[in-house]
Amino acid sequence: MVSSKVITSLLTGAAAGVAVGMLFAPDKGSVSRQKMYKKSDELVSDLDERFAELKESSMKFIRQTRNRTSDMAGEASDQVSSAADRAARMAGKGANVVSEKVDRAASEVSNRADEAADRAKQSAESATDAASRKADQASEQTKEAAETASRKAKQASDQTKEAANSAADKVSEASKKGEREIKNL
Repeated sequence: MVSSKVITSLLTGAAAGVAVGMLFAPDKGSVSRQKMYKKSDELVSDLDERFAELKESSMKFIRQTRNRTSDMAGEASDQVSSAADRAARMAGKGANVVSEKVDRAASEVSNRADEAADRAKQSAESATDAASRKADQASEQTKEAAETASRKAKQASDQTKEAANSAADKVSEASKKGEREIKNL
């Protein structure tokens, strides 16, 4: 997974590259600024889309994990039930003494199976809760990283706009100075 610092660096670098490229472009300052505004808006939009995709994949992972743990608990319950049914059938076939021993064994197996099922259910619930917490944490961290990247992209865009305006002002001043010098000739 690409870290938020890398994404932020790439976006900042891209914004700076676009700004420098546009500053040296042959277009008028107002046209260049419009291009920069448009490009920064596109970068922010792209970041928002990527965050939405990441959030959706995180939610899908949570749903899949919950479904898998639920299926595992159901399978364990079915196996316990099947074992209890077999023990009950065997107990019905034996004599009184054998029947008593089988009944005790079946009861013990049933109790252990219930305990095992309870432990399996608790483990499944614990795993589901842990997975959900981890997914929530990952989602929150992803959201925070996206918000940070978005803020930094906005800052870079604002700085680029300021630099473009400053450069345009300097070009305008230089142009006026050149015109004055030409008139003085």
